[in-house]
Parts: sequence; structure tokens; C-alpha cells
Amino acid sequence: MDIGLLTSVVSIPVIGALGTVAWRIQATITARKQRK
Repeated sequence: MDIGLLTSVVSIPVIGALGTVAWRIQATITARKQRK
């Protein structure tokens, strides 16, 4: 099996999960700033 293909297939859900986490953190920070 090609290791590059395997890496790209694995990285898609990982990047998606990281993006979701980063978005939630940013949304939390924004909400805290708006409260003040």
C-alpha cells in the first residue's frame, strides 16, 4: 500500500476534527468577549 495515500486518507478526518475543535474554541472565546 502506498504510504502517501494512507497518510492522506488518515489525515482527512484528523484535520476535520482539529478544525471543529478550533472553531468551538474560537466561538467560546468570542462569546466570552461579547459578555463583558
